[in-house]
Amino acid sequence: MENKIVGVIGGMGPHASNRFMELIYTYKKLKKDHLYPRIILDSNTKIPSRTRAIIYNEKSPLNGMIESANKLHEFGVNAIALPCNTAHIWIQSLQKKIKIPIFDITDIVTKRISENYKSREVNIYIFGTFLTTEKKLYITKLSKSNNIKIITINNEIQKKIGELIYLIKENSFKNSYKKKFHIILKSLELKEGNNLIVLACTELSYFKNIKYKKTKIMDSNSILAQAVFDYSENKYDFFENNQIQEFWVKRSKFLKQKKLGLLQSTMLTNNEKYAKNKDEIEKINVIKKIKKYIKGKSVLEVGCGTGRWTIKFLDLAKSIVAYEKNLDLINFVRVKLKKFKKFKKLKLINKSASNIDTKNKFDTIISIALLHYLNDKEYTSFIENIKKTSRKNSIIIFRETLSFKYDFELYMYYSEALKSTYNAHYRSLQNIVDKLGKNFKLLEQEKIFKPEDKKPETFQNLIIFRKIK
Repeated sequence: MENKIVGVIGGMGPHASNRFMELIYTYKKLKKDHLYPRIILDSNTKIPSRTRAIIYNEKSPLNGMIESANKLHEFGVNAIALPCNTAHIWIQSLQKKIKIPIFDITDIVTKRISENYKSREVNIYIFGTFLTTEKKLYITKLSKSNNIKIITINNEIQKKIGELIYLIKENSFKNSYKKKFHIILKSLELKEGNNLIVLACTELSYFKNIKYKKTKIMDSNSILAQAVFDYSENKYDFFENNQIQEFWVKRSKFLKQKKLGLLQSTMLTNNEKYAKNKDEIEKINVIKKIKKYIKGKSVLEVGCGTGRWTIKFLDLAKSIVAYEKNLDLINFVRVKLKKFKKFKKLKLINKSASNIDTKNKFDTIISIALLHYLNDKEYTSFIENIKKTSRKNSIIIFRETLSFKYDFELYMYYSEALKSTYNAHYRSLQNIVDKLGKNFKLLEQEKIFKPEDKKPETFQNLIIFRKIK
């Protein structure tokens, strides 16, 4: 799989951006250049001051960050890093305007602390700008754990931290600044037990290796840099959370309560007439192409959803085993289709694409509008299950929404139909080809619909493979 590209919104300040890039490329020692992450940095020094925006009600930095993020997206980055803690005051507003995911440094650091101090009490000292403390960027999240105690830093120490930050902003780092940092450390009234200082400012990352008594120092930007590196190697996944599951629960609930029409729930549109017309056109075109691969065959359908395609396959297939993760949708399909004579050919299974019983082999395996709702682990498991449940000459059919060139991760995207956000990971055709491997031959592909105005990065495609070994 092609490694992912990360965009960095820098320039806040310029020296800190350089430091962040250094942290990324010194995280691991690799033998060859191409093994390191591909990073695109926009050192946008024209983004207004975050501090002055809050304190003096001057121009907000948000529009500048949006501009940078959109330009990085145009360059094909898969996700964005923001190596400025204070800028995270606006991260939720920024994420709403950007389709691709943004690393939230506060979430990543909070997770690391929670992992390191699962069963131990710890006193936390936040070293950052005045606003980082004032806006409780870390305090709110860390305070949710009973074993974590946030120690308030007095105004005098906070002033010294701020002065040191701005010295580095103006001059980059000088060894003489280490003495100033030690003075700050000595000013702390450390509590008994485990003490942890969180360097919550990129400029302060220069002090991450300083030793002081029995106090540990954790650098927020080093942890962010590690997350960026891991992400580029497909070892960090934004979608390993419950949000997609919650999305499906809400979707099936709306369908059950008849707040959405059948096709509205499928296509996530408020216009049922538009959805119906689109559905009719699609089914005519797709069925014409795949009919010969389904007629008289044993079929595995993964992610049957509301059964809008299952009912068509029943007319053609010898037998169908249909998997669906959401129990409400399974019950919906059962009620909807049991009145048909051919219903006995259908076996419904309430399991995910990752948990397919691989003992049985199928002539044809079909997934429709499924892949973009799978995170990387689920996607990998599903493809491996395809390999196991197929035999020589088995046909694999994907009617999926794909990205054009780069993997496109849609993050926290607002659905008007559901009145909530959802995530989706649109993969490229090349990604699927590489994932299936050399034992599968691409027979044909065809664009079903043109890209939508709201998501020009994607298009609906029909892809057909044959297993040759």
